[in-house]
Amino acid sequence: MTMVLEKLPKIEAGLDLLVIHPPPWGPDSPPLGPLALTTFLVDHGLQVQLLDLNAELATLFPEGSALWGMDQAWRWSTPQYFSDIQNMLDSVVRSRASHILAAAPRLIGLSATYGKELVIKYLLKIFRSLGYSGRIILGGPGVFLAEDRRAYASDEDLICGYVVGEGERATLDLLRIPEVDWASRQSPLLGTATPIDMEYLPCPNPLLIHKYLYAKPHMMVEWSRGCVRTCRFCEMEILWGRYRSKSATQRVAELKHFYEVHGYSVFHCADPAVNGRYRTLMETCKQLRALALPIRWTGHLMISPAMSSEDFLLLAASGCAKVGFGVESGSERVLALMHKKTSLAAVERNVRDAHEAGLFVEIFLMVGYPGECEEDVLATIALLRKNRPYIDAVRSINTVTVQHASALWRERSTLGIEYHGRLVERDHDWSFGSDNTLEERRRRQQRILDVLNELGLSHHHAAGHDEFNS
Repeated sequence: MTMVLEKLPKIEAGLDLLVIHPPPWGPDSPPLGPLALTTFLVDHGLQVQLLDLNAELATLFPEGSALWGMDQAWRWSTPQYFSDIQNMLDSVVRSRASHILAAAPRLIGLSATYGKELVIKYLLKIFRSLGYSGRIILGGPGVFLAEDRRAYASDEDLICGYVVGEGERATLDLLRIPEVDWASRQSPLLGTATPIDMEYLPCPNPLLIHKYLYAKPHMMVEWSRGCVRTCRFCEMEILWGRYRSKSATQRVAELKHFYEVHGYSVFHCADPAVNGRYRTLMETCKQLRALALPIRWTGHLMISPAMSSEDFLLLAASGCAKVGFGVESGSERVLALMHKKTSLAAVERNVRDAHEAGLFVEIFLMVGYPGECEEDVLATIALLRKNRPYIDAVRSINTVTVQHASALWRERSTLGIEYHGRLVERDHDWSFGSDNTLEERRRRQQRILDVLNELGLSHHHAAGHDEFNS
């Protein structure tokens, strides 16, 4: 293990900021958010390094590879299971922590997404045990709301600031704070900033990461931020602010750069809806078709009546290989409650047209939305049976979560949602009347899973099912 540790990326001295990406996260490709942040700050003349602790640990512990699967992420946020993970990783994490402290960065930044609370508190505990008395900032969706930041109240001897919302300008502003102001602070500083127009964001620089850490040679890209829809179960509108999009020319130039300069030929667009601006997507595809680069890309699309069969053929001609649709439910009534702003007719047409264009079609489903009843579950089952020939996989079948920045959370009292919030089950642990409890949602989820198995549809049952069974 000592020899392996010596091969890990060296932590440079004299850094303004060391960005640490802790587990759990998918380890197969560079983390887009931390890499975009690091690139932005480096472009502004700062000495910043990205340490992908998540990928390092996944590489060093192949025997624990299952822990990095999406269906196992719950273990990292469940105390009785995380203690076992901690014991497995402890010697390596302590070694890397000592390397970090020896390099003495001016600031350490930890990427705080949901489900990382125990991991981050564990890292803070190690830093403290090694005598660290420097400054640490946390940023990401996991610290967006004050109630989420309270999870770290006992660690604010080390935490000097939080980045709230989009990270680039907010982090840059924190790094420009004079030393005297840091020293005189009475509580952690909050870094906030207005959203950046996409044309001012530099192309993420793969030279700032170490490609050998990643199992698959593909790159995550973003063509937009925010979302044009306002689905009530989603927190995207609050986290990202207004919708912004890169131009088709900028998108294509970045893919061309990644391919010609860095050798990447497989891309996944991380946007919640790559067709958020329909005309821009079509122009992007036309330019990619004309370039005829030997690349493949995938992305998520919102169901849209504007999309024609010819449009999906154009996607395929541009190198798109797979699309994912947030179908959520087969009930028109539930889709209306969700504010999905779509129809089952559009769902069926998009799924069929994408499949017939030669694209691999995945869909996402939810069960247990407030107001859902037995007839709605049956409608979802009917949708699956009817459209089985056009669906290649169900990417996830989730029980509905009440995310902390969503409309469901903000209006929970008015809607009659009772949120219990036990640590283990987090945002899943809520009820809506007596017939929509966590246990009932699991039952409905299992009914859908049984149908998927019957139909021979590959699937992944995401959080809210067996993850919380001991």
